[in-house]
Amino acid sequence: MVSSITSGGARSAGVGSGAQAQINGLLGNIKKLRKQIVALQKQLMETSDPQVRLQLIKEIEDLNRTVQLLERQIAQIQENERRKAETHRQAQLDMKKEEEARRQR
Repeated sequence: MVSSITSGGARSAGVGSGAQAQINGLLGNIKKLRKQIVALQKQLMETSDPQVRLQLIKEIEDLNRTVQLLERQIAQIQENERRKAETHRQAQLDMKKEEEARRQR
């Protein structure tokens, strides 16, 4: 989902450099977690012990929840950046209108 964002793609979407660094860090964490999930899934396929299988399933589920949490954090950062950009754009428009109103007086 969100983790498919590339650093360039997020930057072109108007994300500031501080937010971009946060996103890149979170994406790195997601990548590591996904590698762990794949390794656990391989272990799961190779074991027949029911207790070990249950433990592996639980770990995989926990890691998947963590990935989802990190993806939500990325989405929140992007939304905050979008709101900041919109507020900045609106402030510029308001200043321009004020300036035009002063000129007309």
